[in-house]
Amino acid sequence: MILGMSLAMTAGVLLFGARVVNYRLGTHLGSAGGSFANHWIGAVIGGLLLLILQVPFLASSEPIAWYVWLGGPIGAAFLIISNLTMGSVSVMISTTLIFVGQVGMSILLDYTITGHPITSKQLLGAALIFTGILYNQKAQEKKERTA
Repeated sequence: MILGMSLAMTAGVLLFGARVVNYRLGTHLGSAGGSFANHWIGAVIGGLLLLILQVPFLASSEPIAWYVWLGGPIGAAFLIISNLTMGSVSVMISTTLIFVGQVGMSILLDYTITGHPITSKQLLGAALIFTGILYNQKAQEKKERTA
């Protein structure tokens, strides 16, 4: 469990480190161009890892549902949207809003896929985080107006 939690935190750090780097790339190539370059380079690196580690691609003989291939387009859309918004709000606000979106989607997926009920505690937690973002944004705007 600790290994899984550590890897999840590492993934979070890498995700938001990558967002800043991808934003910088997007300022030179445009949001869609930056996303394309990011995914193209990632595909090349992933392919090399498959070859080096001798991991078979499509090793399963099970049929693959069409929707499981949507991870790539969803990732590309995330990157483009992230690049478009990174310059308009702070990294902290953007990161926290993404987190709120992830919390909301995880609540919905837990309910629809696993049947876990949606609880008032989950909704309250998401609302508190969102309220904190709004408060911080308003405080920042007020600070900038007085400066």
